[in-house]
Amino acid sequence: MKSKRKVLLILGWSDPRWLRSISRYAVAAGWHVETRSFFTGTIPRGWHGDGMIVGQTFRKDLSEFTRRQAPQQPTVIIGRNNPGIQAPMVTGDNAMAGRLAATHFLQRGHQQFAWFGNSLLTTAQERQQGYRETVEAAGHRCHLLNYTTIPELRQDLPNRSRWLAHQLRRLPKPLALFTLDDQMAAETIETCLEAGWRVPEDISVMGVGNIELACQCSPIPISSVDLDPGQVLWKAAELLDELMRGKRPPQEPVVIAPRAVVARQSTDSLAITHPQLVRALRFLKENIARSFGIEQMAEAASISCRKLYHLFQRQLRCSPAEFVIRQRMDMARHRMTETQAPFRAIATGCGFGTVRTFNRCFRRIEKMSPRTWRKRHLEQSKAVT
Repeated sequence: MKSKRKVLLILGWSDPRWLRSISRYAVAAGWHVETRSFFTGTIPRGWHGDGMIVGQTFRKDLSEFTRRQAPQQPTVIIGRNNPGIQAPMVTGDNAMAGRLAATHFLQRGHQQFAWFGNSLLTTAQERQQGYRETVEAAGHRCHLLNYTTIPELRQDLPNRSRWLAHQLRRLPKPLALFTLDDQMAAETIETCLEAGWRVPEDISVMGVGNIELACQCSPIPISSVDLDPGQVLWKAAELLDELMRGKRPPQEPVVIAPRAVVARQSTDSLAITHPQLVRALRFLKENIARSFGIEQMAEAASISCRKLYHLFQRQLRCSPAEFVIRQRMDMARHRMTETQAPFRAIATGCGFGTVRTFNRCFRRIEKMSPRTWRKRHLEQSKAVT
Protein backbone atom coordinates (compact mmCIF):
# COMPACT_ATOMS: atom_id res chain seq x y z
CA MET A 1 0.00 0.00 0.00
CA LYS A 2 1.29 3.47 -0.93
CA SER A 3 2.13 5.49 2.17
CA LYS A 4 0.20 8.69 2.80
CA ARG A 5 1.92 12.04 2.66
CA LYS A 6 2.29 13.50 6.15
CA VAL A 7 1.26 17.14 6.54
CA LEU A 8 1.68 19.25 9.69
CA LEU A 9 -0.97 21.86 10.47
CA ILE A 10 0.16 24.84 12.59
CA LEU A 11 -2.59 27.45 12.94
CA GLY A 12 -2.28 29.90 15.81
CA TRP A 13 -5.68 31.33 14.87
CA SER A 14 -8.15 29.99 12.36
CA ASP A 15 -11.66 30.25 11.07
CA PRO A 16 -13.66 27.02 11.69
CA ARG A 17 -14.18 26.82 7.92
CA TRP A 18 -10.42 26.44 7.50
CA LEU A 19 -10.49 23.02 9.13
CA ARG A 20 -13.47 21.82 7.12
CA SER A 21 -11.81 22.87 3.88
CA ILE A 22 -8.43 21.31 4.69
CA SER A 23 -10.20 18.13 5.82
CA ARG A 24 -12.00 17.81 2.50
CA TYR A 25 -8.81 18.31 0.53
CA ALA A 26 -6.75 15.98 2.73
CA VAL A 27 -9.30 13.17 2.38
CA ALA A 28 -9.42 13.57 -1.39
CA ALA A 29 -5.61 13.72 -1.66
CA GLY A 30 -5.00 10.84 0.75
CA TRP A 31 -2.98 12.84 3.28
CA HIS A 32 -2.29 12.09 6.90
CA VAL A 33 -2.65 15.43 8.72
CA GLU A 34 -0.94 16.03 12.06
CA THR A 35 -3.29 18.31 14.05
CA ARG A 36 -2.23 17.86 17.70
CA SER A 37 -0.47 21.21 17.89
CA PHE A 38 -3.65 22.90 16.65
CA PHE A 39 -6.01 21.22 19.11
CA THR A 40 -3.78 20.90 22.19
CA GLY A 41 -0.97 23.42 21.68
CA THR A 42 1.57 20.59 21.76
CA ILE A 43 4.90 21.33 20.08
CA PRO A 44 5.53 18.33 17.76
CA ARG A 45 9.26 18.04 18.43
CA GLY A 46 11.00 15.45 16.31
CA TRP A 47 8.27 15.52 13.67
CA HIS A 48 9.33 14.52 10.15
CA GLY A 49 6.93 14.80 7.27
CA ASP A 50 6.29 15.87 3.72
CA GLY A 51 4.73 19.31 4.06
CA MET A 52 3.44 21.99 6.40
CA ILE A 53 0.64 24.58 6.39
CA VAL A 54 1.22 27.50 8.76
CA GLY A 55 -1.02 30.29 10.01
CA GLN A 56 -0.20 33.05 12.45
CA THR A 57 1.32 31.65 15.66
CA PHE A 58 1.08 33.82 18.77
CA ARG A 59 3.08 31.63 21.16
CA LYS A 60 6.80 32.30 21.07
CA ASP A 61 7.80 28.64 21.50
CA LEU A 62 5.48 27.48 18.72
CA SER A 63 6.68 30.28 16.42
CA GLU A 64 10.31 29.31 17.01
CA PHE A 65 9.55 25.66 16.27
CA THR A 66 7.73 26.66 13.10
CA ARG A 67 10.62 28.80 11.84
CA ARG A 68 13.10 25.96 12.46
CA GLN A 69 10.86 23.33 10.89
CA ALA A 70 9.70 25.22 7.77
CA PRO A 71 12.97 24.94 5.74
CA GLN A 72 12.97 21.15 6.10
CA GLN A 73 10.00 20.47 3.80
CA PRO A 74 7.58 22.32 1.48
CA THR A 75 5.66 24.90 3.52
CA VAL A 76 2.74 27.21 2.73
CA ILE A 77 1.83 30.23 4.84
CA ILE A 78 -1.78 31.32 5.36
CA GLY A 79 -2.45 35.06 5.55
CA ARG A 80 -0.35 38.20 5.51
CA ASN A 81 0.84 38.10 9.12
CA ASN A 82 4.02 36.23 8.24
CA PRO A 83 5.55 34.40 11.23
CA GLY A 84 9.08 35.09 9.92
CA ILE A 85 9.22 32.32 7.32
CA GLN A 86 10.30 32.67 3.71
CA ALA A 87 7.75 30.46 1.97
CA PRO A 88 4.87 30.66 -0.52
CA MET A 89 1.83 32.48 0.82
CA VAL A 90 -1.93 32.25 0.24
CA THR A 91 -4.02 35.12 1.55
CA GLY A 92 -7.36 36.82 1.28
CA ASP A 93 -7.43 40.17 -0.50
CA ASN A 94 -7.53 42.50 2.50
CA ALA A 95 -7.36 45.70 0.48
CA MET A 96 -10.38 44.60 -1.53
CA ALA A 97 -12.20 43.83 1.72
CA GLY A 98 -11.69 47.46 2.71
CA ARG A 99 -12.88 48.68 -0.68
CA LEU A 100 -16.01 46.53 -0.49
CA ALA A 101 -16.84 47.88 2.98
CA ALA A 102 -16.39 51.49 1.83
CA THR A 103 -18.51 50.93 -1.28
CA HIS A 104 -21.26 49.35 0.83
CA PHE A 105 -21.38 52.43 3.05
CA LEU A 106 -21.15 54.91 0.17
CA GLN A 107 -24.07 53.23 -1.58
CA ARG A 108 -26.12 53.87 1.54
CA GLY A 109 -25.44 57.58 1.46
CA HIS A 110 -22.87 57.86 4.24
CA GLN A 111 -20.80 61.04 4.45
CA GLN A 112 -18.83 60.36 7.68
CA PHE A 113 -16.39 57.46 7.96
CA ALA A 114 -14.03 55.88 10.49
CA TRP A 115 -11.77 52.85 10.93
CA PHE A 116 -11.24 51.08 14.25
CA GLY A 117 -8.57 48.47 14.82
CA ASN A 118 -5.03 47.34 15.43
CA SER A 119 -2.67 48.65 12.76
CA LEU A 120 0.40 46.67 13.86
CA LEU A 121 -0.50 43.72 11.64
CA THR A 122 -0.10 43.72 7.86
CA THR A 123 -3.65 42.40 7.52
CA ALA A 124 -5.01 45.41 9.40
CA GLN A 125 -2.90 47.87 7.43
CA GLU A 126 -4.18 46.52 4.11
CA ARG A 127 -7.83 46.57 5.19
CA GLN A 128 -7.50 50.08 6.56
CA GLN A 129 -5.75 51.31 3.41
CA GLY A 130 -8.35 49.85 1.04
CA TYR A 131 -11.15 51.40 3.08
CA ARG A 132 -9.51 54.80 3.55
CA GLU A 133 -8.44 55.21 -0.08
CA THR A 134 -11.94 54.38 -1.36
CA VAL A 135 -13.56 56.81 1.07
CA GLU A 136 -11.10 59.57 0.20
CA ALA A 137 -11.49 58.97 -3.54
CA ALA A 138 -15.20 59.69 -3.04
CA GLY A 139 -14.33 63.03 -1.46
CA HIS A 140 -14.70 62.16 2.23
CA ARG A 141 -12.41 61.99 5.24
CA CYS A 142 -11.72 58.76 7.12
CA HIS A 143 -11.02 59.07 10.85
CA LEU A 144 -8.51 56.46 12.06
CA LEU A 145 -9.17 55.06 15.55
CA ASN A 146 -5.97 53.11 16.10
CA TYR A 147 -5.66 51.83 19.65
CA THR A 148 -2.27 50.17 19.11
CA THR A 149 -0.57 53.49 19.79
CA ILE A 150 -1.70 53.01 23.41
CA PRO A 151 -0.11 49.73 24.62
CA GLU A 152 -2.29 49.39 27.72
CA LEU A 153 -5.43 49.15 25.56
CA ARG A 154 -4.34 46.08 23.60
CA GLN A 155 -5.54 43.57 26.22
CA ASP A 156 -7.60 45.74 28.59
CA LEU A 157 -11.09 45.48 27.06
CA PRO A 158 -12.97 47.70 29.58
CA ASN A 159 -10.48 50.55 29.15
CA ARG A 160 -10.47 50.07 25.39
CA SER A 161 -14.26 50.33 25.37
CA ARG A 162 -14.13 53.58 27.35
CA TRP A 163 -11.44 54.92 25.02
CA LEU A 164 -13.50 53.98 21.95
CA ALA A 165 -16.63 55.63 23.37
CA HIS A 166 -14.62 58.81 23.99
CA GLN A 167 -13.31 58.78 20.41
CA LEU A 168 -16.73 58.13 18.90
CA ARG A 169 -18.30 60.91 20.96
CA ARG A 170 -16.11 63.41 19.10
CA LEU A 171 -17.12 62.22 15.60
CA PRO A 172 -20.14 63.39 13.57
CA LYS A 173 -23.14 61.11 13.14
CA PRO A 174 -24.42 59.15 11.33
CA LEU A 175 -21.07 57.40 11.11
CA ALA A 176 -19.92 54.47 8.96
CA LEU A 177 -17.43 52.48 11.04
CA PHE A 178 -15.29 49.72 9.54
CA THR A 179 -13.53 47.45 12.03
CA LEU A 180 -10.60 45.07 11.75
CA ASP A 181 -12.69 41.90 12.11
CA ASP A 182 -15.98 40.49 13.38
CA GLN A 183 -14.82 40.21 17.00
CA MET A 184 -13.90 43.89 17.02
CA ALA A 185 -17.21 44.74 15.35
CA ALA A 186 -19.08 42.95 18.14
CA GLU A 187 -16.97 44.81 20.72
CA THR A 188 -17.78 48.09 18.98
CA ILE A 189 -21.51 47.42 18.91
CA GLU A 190 -21.55 46.68 22.65
CA THR A 191 -19.67 49.94 23.29
CA CYS A 192 -22.15 51.89 21.14
CA LEU A 193 -25.20 50.44 22.85
CA GLU A 194 -23.78 51.04 26.33
CA ALA A 195 -23.07 54.66 25.38
CA GLY A 196 -26.62 55.17 24.10
CA TRP A 197 -25.97 55.23 20.34
CA ARG A 198 -28.29 53.36 18.01
CA VAL A 199 -26.83 50.79 15.63
CA PRO A 200 -27.12 51.28 12.68
CA GLU A 201 -29.03 54.59 12.76
CA ASP A 202 -26.29 56.56 14.58
CA ILE A 203 -23.30 54.31 13.92
CA SER A 204 -23.25 51.63 11.22
CA VAL A 205 -20.70 48.89 11.94
CA MET A 206 -18.99 46.53 9.48
CA GLY A 207 -16.70 43.60 10.33
CA VAL A 208 -14.53 41.22 8.30
CA GLY A 209 -14.60 37.43 8.23
CA ASN A 210 -18.33 36.62 8.26
CA ILE A 211 -17.86 34.27 11.20
CA GLU A 212 -21.42 33.19 11.93
CA LEU A 213 -21.00 32.78 15.69
CA ALA A 214 -19.69 36.34 16.08
CA CYS A 215 -22.02 37.94 13.53
CA GLN A 216 -25.31 36.30 14.44
CA CYS A 217 -24.82 36.28 18.21
CA SER A 218 -23.90 39.96 18.51
CA PRO A 219 -26.56 42.18 20.18
CA ILE A 220 -27.05 43.60 16.67
CA PRO A 221 -26.28 41.06 13.88
CA ILE A 222 -23.10 42.18 12.12
CA SER A 223 -22.62 42.96 8.45
CA SER A 224 -19.31 41.50 7.36
CA VAL A 225 -16.99 41.04 4.39
CA ASP A 226 -16.81 37.32 3.60
CA LEU A 227 -13.15 36.56 2.81
CA ASP A 228 -14.02 33.10 1.47
CA PRO A 229 -11.77 31.30 4.01
CA GLY A 230 -12.65 27.87 2.69
CA GLN A 231 -11.27 28.81 -0.71
CA VAL A 232 -8.14 30.29 0.89
CA LEU A 233 -7.36 27.02 2.69
CA TRP A 234 -8.31 24.91 -0.30
CA LYS A 235 -5.91 26.90 -2.49
CA ALA A 236 -3.18 26.59 0.20
CA ALA A 237 -3.64 22.82 0.32
CA GLU A 238 -3.62 22.65 -3.47
CA LEU A 239 -0.40 24.68 -3.58
CA LEU A 240 1.25 22.50 -0.95
CA ASP A 241 0.25 19.41 -2.92
CA GLU A 242 1.97 20.84 -5.99
CA LEU A 243 5.11 21.72 -4.02
CA MET A 244 5.31 18.21 -2.54
CA ARG A 245 5.15 16.88 -6.11
CA GLY A 246 8.15 19.00 -7.09
CA LYS A 247 6.52 22.03 -8.69
CA ARG A 248 8.37 25.35 -8.30
CA PRO A 249 6.80 27.82 -5.83
CA PRO A 250 5.10 30.99 -7.13
CA GLN A 251 7.09 34.22 -6.95
CA GLU A 252 4.18 36.26 -5.58
CA PRO A 253 1.54 35.54 -2.91
CA VAL A 254 -1.61 33.80 -4.12
CA VAL A 255 -4.43 36.25 -3.38
CA ILE A 256 -8.05 35.11 -3.07
CA ALA A 257 -10.76 37.72 -3.63
CA PRO A 258 -13.51 38.12 -1.01
CA ARG A 259 -16.91 36.75 -1.88
CA ALA A 260 -18.97 39.82 -0.99
CA VAL A 261 -20.36 41.91 1.83
CA VAL A 262 -22.92 39.89 3.78
CA ALA A 263 -25.36 42.58 4.88
CA ARG A 264 -27.07 42.24 8.26
CA GLN A 265 -28.74 44.61 10.70
CA SER A 266 -25.61 46.52 11.77
CA THR A 267 -25.54 48.44 8.46
CA ASP A 268 -29.23 48.17 7.55
CA SER A 269 -29.81 51.90 7.43
CA LEU A 270 -29.53 54.66 4.84
CA ALA A 271 -27.64 57.71 6.04
CA ILE A 272 -30.08 60.09 4.35
CA THR A 273 -31.36 63.30 5.95
CA HIS A 274 -32.67 65.24 2.93
CA PRO A 275 -36.46 65.26 3.57
CA GLN A 276 -37.51 64.87 -0.06
CA LEU A 277 -35.14 61.96 -0.63
CA VAL A 278 -36.35 60.38 2.61
CA ARG A 279 -39.92 60.54 1.28
CA ALA A 280 -38.86 59.00 -2.03
CA LEU A 281 -37.09 56.13 -0.26
CA ARG A 282 -40.09 55.58 2.00
CA PHE A 283 -42.25 55.26 -1.11
CA LEU A 284 -39.78 52.73 -2.54
CA LYS A 285 -39.78 50.65 0.64
CA GLU A 286 -43.59 50.57 0.80
CA ASN A 287 -44.04 49.72 -2.88
CA ILE A 288 -40.99 47.63 -3.78
CA ALA A 289 -43.06 44.53 -4.55
CA ARG A 290 -45.15 46.28 -7.22
CA SER A 291 -44.32 47.99 -10.49
CA PHE A 292 -43.97 51.79 -10.46
CA GLY A 293 -42.18 54.51 -12.38
CA ILE A 294 -39.68 57.15 -11.36
CA GLU A 295 -42.45 59.71 -11.90
CA GLN A 296 -44.41 58.17 -9.02
CA MET A 297 -41.36 58.31 -6.73
CA ALA A 298 -40.88 61.99 -7.61
CA GLU A 299 -44.57 62.69 -6.99
CA ALA A 300 -44.37 61.01 -3.57
CA ALA A 301 -41.38 63.25 -2.75
CA SER A 302 -43.14 66.36 -4.13
CA ILE A 303 -40.28 67.15 -6.51
CA SER A 304 -39.57 66.93 -10.23
CA CYS A 305 -38.02 63.84 -11.79
CA ARG A 306 -34.95 65.91 -12.68
CA LYS A 307 -34.41 67.01 -9.07
CA LEU A 308 -35.01 63.46 -7.82
CA TYR A 309 -32.33 62.23 -10.24
CA HIS A 310 -29.81 64.79 -8.98
CA LEU A 311 -30.60 63.95 -5.33
CA PHE A 312 -29.93 60.26 -5.96
CA GLN A 313 -26.69 61.01 -7.79
CA ARG A 314 -25.44 63.34 -5.04
CA GLN A 315 -26.54 61.31 -2.02
CA LEU A 316 -26.47 57.68 -3.21
CA ARG A 317 -24.08 57.84 -6.19
CA CYS A 318 -26.52 56.26 -8.65
CA SER A 319 -29.71 57.00 -10.57
CA PRO A 320 -33.16 56.30 -9.05
CA ALA A 321 -33.66 53.41 -11.48
CA GLU A 322 -30.29 51.86 -10.55
CA PHE A 323 -31.10 52.17 -6.85
CA VAL A 324 -34.51 50.50 -7.29
CA ILE A 325 -32.90 47.58 -9.14
CA ARG A 326 -30.20 47.31 -6.45
CA GLN A 327 -32.80 47.11 -3.68
CA ARG A 328 -34.84 44.52 -5.55
CA MET A 329 -31.74 42.46 -6.28
CA ASP A 330 -30.72 42.53 -2.60
CA MET A 331 -34.17 41.26 -1.66
CA ALA A 332 -34.07 38.58 -4.35
CA ARG A 333 -30.62 37.30 -3.30
CA HIS A 334 -31.79 37.08 0.30
CA ARG A 335 -34.87 35.06 -0.66
CA MET A 336 -32.83 32.81 -2.95
CA THR A 337 -30.41 31.92 -0.13
CA GLU A 338 -32.73 31.92 2.87
CA THR A 339 -35.82 30.28 1.36
CA GLN A 340 -36.73 27.58 -1.14
CA ALA A 341 -39.17 29.91 -2.92
CA PRO A 342 -39.54 29.27 -6.67
CA PHE A 343 -38.15 31.90 -9.03
CA ARG A 344 -41.62 32.99 -10.15
CA ALA A 345 -42.56 33.87 -6.56
CA ILE A 346 -39.22 35.66 -6.05
CA ALA A 347 -39.67 37.66 -9.26
CA THR A 348 -43.16 38.87 -8.39
CA GLY A 349 -42.46 39.34 -4.67
CA CYS A 350 -39.43 41.54 -5.36
CA GLY A 351 -41.14 43.77 -7.92
CA PHE A 352 -39.67 42.38 -11.16
CA GLY A 353 -43.10 41.43 -12.43
CA THR A 354 -42.14 38.44 -14.56
CA VAL A 355 -39.54 35.71 -14.41
CA ARG A 356 -38.22 36.87 -17.77
CA THR A 357 -37.55 40.40 -16.46
CA PHE A 358 -35.97 38.98 -13.30
CA ASN A 359 -33.69 36.70 -15.32
CA ARG A 360 -32.61 39.55 -17.58
CA CYS A 361 -31.75 41.88 -14.66
CA PHE A 362 -30.02 39.10 -12.75
CA ARG A 363 -27.87 38.06 -15.70
CA ARG A 364 -26.85 41.67 -16.36
CA ILE A 365 -25.63 42.17 -12.78
CA GLU A 366 -24.38 38.72 -11.74
CA LYS A 367 -23.26 37.49 -15.19
CA MET A 368 -25.14 34.23 -14.67
CA SER A 369 -28.71 32.98 -14.36
CA PRO A 370 -30.57 32.97 -11.01
CA ARG A 371 -30.63 29.16 -11.15
CA THR A 372 -26.85 28.92 -11.59
CA TRP A 373 -26.26 31.53 -8.87
CA ARG A 374 -28.45 29.67 -6.36
CA LYS A 375 -26.79 26.35 -7.22
CA ARG A 376 -23.30 27.80 -6.71
CA HIS A 377 -24.31 29.37 -3.39
CA LEU A 378 -25.67 26.03 -2.16
CA GLU A 379 -22.48 24.25 -3.26
CA GLN A 380 -20.30 26.81 -1.49
CA SER A 381 -22.40 26.49 1.66
CA LYS A 382 -22.04 22.70 1.63
CA ALA A 383 -18.30 23.02 1.05
CA VAL A 384 -17.79 24.67 4.43
CA THR A 385 -20.27 22.60 6.47
